[in-house]
Amino acid sequence: MKPVTETRGARYNYYRIFVKEGPPQGMTAEQFQEVSDRLRNRLKQEADRTGELGDDIFVHGSRGRGEAASDSDLDIGIRVSGERFEQLIQQRLASVKEGGDKWKTLQRALEQGRLHQGEAGISGISREIQRLINEEMALGFTKGVQVTVIREAGPFDEGPFIPLPWRNV
Repeated sequence: MKPVTETRGARYNYYRIFVKEGPPQGMTAEQFQEVSDRLRNRLKQEADRTGELGDDIFVHGSRGRGEAASDSDLDIGIRVSGERFEQLIQQRLASVKEGGDKWKTLQRALEQGRLHQGEAGISGISREIQRLINEEMALGFTKGVQVTVIREAGPFDEGPFIPLPWRNV
């Protein structure tokens, strides 16, 4: 393994190499597995409409760090390559008026390396995961669920990350 000083400028940052283990703060392993299964399934079902987003999916933010308040939101990121991120933005820019509010929002997303759930076309999936967590599981994450598409090695590609588990079947 490369020393940390070499990895900082490389494709993977320190926190990506040294991810956290286990479920995010406030969830059991079983609940985390159920969220993962549902999210992965829904993203696959919607891929024709939203575009393929891949399977590099993780929890980050305060729940990933273990510093969340009981009502804190659950931040979920979907990491895509820089090339794929640019493709997603360009696809969305093709259907909006240049200079309009949506166009400006997508320009900011391109600069920031983060495509919010609304611009990514996955708000419905995010709301479904929020219902699962707060209604079916009664976890009380009242600030919601945020699912964003993140450009690899961009400003928001910072951990620690807790990868969503795969079903061990």
